[in-house]
Amino acid sequence: MSAARTMLAGIYEHGRFANGRLLDRAEHLSDDALDAERPGMFGTIRSTLLHMMQAQHSWLRRVQGLDPVEPWTLETFPTIADLRNRWNALDAENLAYLATLTDDQLMERVHLRSWAGWEMTAPRWQALVHQAFHQHQHRGELALVLTNLGYSPGELDGFDWFEAEGTAVDITPDRAAPLPD
Repeated sequence: MSAARTMLAGIYEHGRFANGRLLDRAEHLSDDALDAERPGMFGTIRSTLLHMMQAQHSWLRRVQGLDPVEPWTLETFPTIADLRNRWNALDAENLAYLATLTDDQLMERVHLRSWAGWEMTAPRWQALVHQAFHQHQHRGELALVLTNLGYSPGELDGFDWFEAEGTAVDITPDRAAPLPD
């Protein structure tokens, strides 16, 4: 696999890891807590999670050249478990699609459009990275809200994921360069 595909797959796998931690903690909340409007995020905890998943679904369809679809409603996924089940399938779809791409396909400019009517062109890799970074923003918002509610998802950083996957690089103090005075 090319370095570009390896990195993209890693970004999406990290997203699955971090989203899983958020969903794990969100499952402990009541419907009232999930549906309370909160400043600094996409409305409520539930609507932010749905927005993240919907955006991932929409961007996958865009880079595949598929027709846009209207956003899901909150009623489509009445529980966090329902949302998680669909998101797990979506993550698998994303990773399977990434595995098919060549470097030339990643560089290819694609026509992107939304159900709301906007259109643009961009290299496929940029659309894929955009979607992943879009989720990073909302994950930070959710992590802060969940932490303030007493349900911290813990660390969501890359090396926390590498460590959980058993792929972290061993950097010990005796191997590190000494700090300048």
